[in-house]
Amino acid sequence: MVDSGADAQKNMFDTFITFPWNTDDEVIVSTRAKDFSVPEASTGTDERKYHGTSIKVPKTEITFDRKFSLTFRLDASYALYQQFITWHSITADPVSGGVSNWATSRGTVRVQALSGTYAATAVHSYEDTKSTYAIADAETNAEWTFFDVWPEKVGQPKFTGDAGGALDYTVEF
Repeated sequence: MVDSGADAQKNMFDTFITFPWNTDDEVIVSTRAKDFSVPEASTGTDERKYHGTSIKVPKTEITFDRKFSLTFRLDASYALYQQFITWHSITADPVSGGVSNWATSRGTVRVQALSGTYAATAVHSYEDTKSTYAIADAETNAEWTFFDVWPEKVGQPKFTGDAGGALDYTVEF
């Protein structure tokens, strides 16, 4: 068992988002991302019958819903949340009831699993004016990149007076 190596861990992933107004820069939102499920593709089957016998063969079509969602913890300044609200309002503004041409509202979402013997001092680093983030080596990690995405729905925070705890919201792309 020891020689089989480390198992992939479901909480070891990085999330990168390129907002439409930041076409040259990715924003690392891993510290706020809570969960992500990879959209699944499936192939249907077709049944062929002949003389009382039947076999199933794959259909020449793929069933694939290109929608996915990310759940985020809400930051106390609502900064990341406001970015998603702004992005969503490019396509539809619930305040004014206006809708717009969606061509300028597309961004990119990239989710990268941290595989192998990942350590916080990874191969590459990204530096900004405040801190340095470790980024895993893209050549060894599974990665899902979604181009030309837009937020179809930005969930609202749900408040309660019963207990404390972090708020979260889900963005559907």
